[in-house]
Amino acid sequence: MSVESEASHSLAREARYLHQERVITPAHRKAGEFIKTWSINPIHFTPPYDNAMVKKDIAYAEKMDSKFAALANTPEKQFYAKSATVLEALSLDGIQNGWFENQKKPNTAVRAYHTSLYDDIVNGIDIIVRFEEQGSSDYAGLAIDVTYGNMDIVREKIETEEKKILNGKLSELKYFETENYHGKLKNVPRVIIGIDLGHVVTLAEKWTQSSETIGEDPMQIIVLREIAKQCEHFAHIASEEKRRLQKLEGSDSALIKKLEAVIAIYEKNQKMFLDILRSKPMEMRALVTDKYPDRVSNNITDISTSGL
Repeated sequence: MSVESEASHSLAREARYLHQERVITPAHRKAGEFIKTWSINPIHFTPPYDNAMVKKDIAYAEKMDSKFAALANTPEKQFYAKSATVLEALSLDGIQNGWFENQKKPNTAVRAYHTSLYDDIVNGIDIIVRFEEQGSSDYAGLAIDVTYGNMDIVREKIETEEKKILNGKLSELKYFETENYHGKLKNVPRVIIGIDLGHVVTLAEKWTQSSETIGEDPMQIIVLREIAKQCEHFAHIASEEKRRLQKLEGSDSALIKKLEAVIAIYEKNQKMFLDILRSKPMEMRALVTDKYPDRVSNNITDISTSGL
């Protein structure tokens, strides 16, 4: 690269960074307030937990959060940390306003909340979603970890979930609430979603101008595909482990039953999210296929495809 080309490239990179910073800074302020509004608050959980336990959990979460914040000790790291918060808020707002709605099943309501800081830090869950079908007592839910990082970070998160699944375990939320329940939520499937910085900035710019547009943004197609692919992958991981154990003499029947439960949950969610995806307008799905390459999403789906 010539000196002139290198200088031009450097100026373009600086201009792009300045634009991204101008978008992310106001979006970050809005994101902080939005997450605070929709976060589950442990203070409301006395009972079922005693006051001392809740205070201890809050103090621990705040301590760890401060430690993580201290690691963002350069302008670049601070910018990425802000972008990650914005992505969490954008994802939550999008889910609340249409991303997970099945347009062929209008009787199913989607409820989404940001988790408590404790569950965010301890259990790696940013968003908890539940689906309520009118006239049905059947519960369906999903735990989401919103990621903003490179392939190594994505791989680590997915491998963490795989290890739990191989032991017949799913995620849990200590602080979970509905209109009639406050307490722990067990055996909830967890997935990782994410998009790259360029798409975060594009969405953030729309969001600060009018949050009403987020629910209709084509980015939802990328997220739905990520979730469907991971559900397929995690069900496959559990199925392979079940088959391996069944071939062993004196195999652990209790673990096999746990794996069967895990398989059923992830297969149910895969079907549900494929149905949601197929209910979206064809022009939206085609647009994303042709126009929205995304590095982070490709990392998620590529890793989730390996071994299938």
